[in-house]
Amino acid sequence: MKIFVNALTIIRILATIILPLLWIYIPPIYLLIFVIIILLTDVFDGVLARRFHVQSLFGTLMDAIADKIFGIILLLIIASYHKLFYIILTLELLIAFINFISFFYGATTKSSILGKIKMWFLGIAAACGIIYIFRPTLATIIKFCPYLFNNIELIIYIVVGISSGAQIMVFFDYAINIFKELKGKKQKIHLSLKTDKELKYNLFNTEFYLEHKDDVYSNLLFKD
Repeated sequence: MKIFVNALTIIRILATIILPLLWIYIPPIYLLIFVIIILLTDVFDGVLARRFHVQSLFGTLMDAIADKIFGIILLLIIASYHKLFYIILTLELLIAFINFISFFYGATTKSSILGKIKMWFLGIAAACGIIYIFRPTLATIIKFCPYLFNNIELIIYIVVGISSGAQIMVFFDYAINIFKELKGKKQKIHLSLKTDKELKYNLFNTEFYLEHKDDVYSNLLFKD
């Protein structure tokens, strides 16, 4: 089951990578179905991991990477239709960059309440972007909400503005917390991985992960 759960996460990454290509060649309704399937794998891999007690550090890391890749690629596609989305795409890349750097320096960048709120607003913005792109098709299917389709441009300006504000707050929240954590420490960047045996154990052993899930992940992967 652990292999299956991790495979779901990896499939999500691969599916996200080919999403821009499919966007060009397949009809809108199939694109929507494909995006929904990607989102469902994000739900099921976590649920199955907890249900069958097969959580792992590898799964957690891959899940975070898959979420970030999916968000950035989806925003990039939407921004090619509506330029305003380049704002939240740029901010999301900055947040990803600071997370990446802090990881290798051994700082903690665990998700906060503010980060979760940001993700909700970002999800709403992305959903509005998809509605904007596929509004001719969706308007013929969904008849009960004409206001949404008639005012989608205004709604996008509102949700992108809110999302941008939330992203800026998250960026500075991460930056300040990381600075406080690393201040006074002569912290060097982690580059040398642990031995193959130790690394395999740390990445895939469920009991090890549950015991150390609140630790700094880079310390579990790299030598001091």
